[in-house]
Amino acid sequence: MQDLKWITDDVYDTFYEDPRPVHHVAMGPDVLELGQEAVMELFKLLQLTAGLAREDKEDGTGKRSKQDLWARVLGPEHANTN
Repeated sequence: MQDLKWITDDVYDTFYEDPRPVHHVAMGPDVLELGQEAVMELFKLLQLTAGLAREDKEDGTGKRSKQDLWARVLGPEHANTN
């Protein structure tokens, strides 16, 4: 779970600083080792994260907290964990 949080934070910060269409999320070929279903779920999470960052930047609300981001993307049970 910690890796997913790190990835989520990184994608959010990248897309917040440089808002662009969400289809610019890319993954390396080694991620295919996870299996097709896991890759699809991961890609959905990354798209959601990139979309939230872009919306936050464009509407001027500012960056969300990591806990808020994790709750929205990974589920509320992960909001208060490190």
